[in-house]
This record gives sequence, structure tokens and C-alpha cells, in this order.
Amino acid sequence: MSILRTALTAVTLAKRVATHPVVLAAAPVLFNPKVQAAARDATLTGAYKAGQLARKIMQSTKR
Repeated sequence: MSILRTALTAVTLAKRVATHPVVLAAAPVLFNPKVQAAARDATLTGAYKAGQLARKIMQSTKR
């Protein structure tokens, strides 16, 4: 599958999910500041740990 087709599929899927009735009903719960802060912290922690793992792998391949 080409990159363009994959990107178009991802955009179409995101639009459909965003307009789904269940997502619209859950939006007030999902967009409160406490949930947003928890999601932000989880994302940053995951990115940090992924970076640590990548550095560890890169260091082990240099030996």
C-alpha cells in the first residue's frame, strides 16, 4: 500500500471515529482537565521510556 493511500485511510478513519455517536457522547468526560493531564503524562512517560529503550539498543549494537 502506498504512503499516500495509507495517509488517506488514516485521515478517513479519524474523521469517522470523531463523528461516531459514542465518541460524541463521551467527549465531555474525555476532555476534562484531569483526564487531559493524565493522558499528557502517560504520553510523555511512554515517549521517554521509548527513547531510553532506543538508546539502549543503539548502544548494544555499537559493541
